[in-house]
Amino acid sequence: MDFKNTQIVISEIDGVITNGLDAVDTMSNVLFKNYCNKDFEAINLLKPFFTFVFLSSDSAISYGVMRSKNIPSYFTKYRTDSKVALINKIINRYNVTPENILYIGSKLSDLPCMDVSEISIVPRDAPIELKHRTSIIADVSGGAGVICYVYNLLKTNKSQLNS
Repeated sequence: MDFKNTQIVISEIDGVITNGLDAVDTMSNVLFKNYCNKDFEAINLLKPFFTFVFLSSDSAISYGVMRSKNIPSYFTKYRTDSKVALINKIINRYNVTPENILYIGSKLSDLPCMDVSEISIVPRDAPIELKHRTSIIADVSGGAGVICYVYNLLKTNKSQLNS
């Protein structure tokens, strides 16, 4: 797989850097999520070379975690917006084309996003429909180092990361 045109990494949070399981109270408020801390290190190592944009429908917890980990790009998936509409906003904001996008998703709602991006990656535990349509299936499950897996792919394929 050739990543030479990749400029921006767009990823879900839940099911990619978390395991997708939320602790909720009786009012369905999310109390906490389990994030993969080594993924944050990989993101910070890649930030000089790629723009990261994370999508999440849970702005309260994920936004706070992203800020605390110094991850600057974050878009909330509003209920009235589709993920593809958000990706089109990202394309316009960063002045890129679909061939410049690597998309990482883990849910059935990510299928249309995978069609917009040049390259897509899903965790090992993604639904079978995503596995049939993705460019790459990571050898790790969501919340167990998916971004580390991506880091290794990009490091191997991008000369500026090898120095």
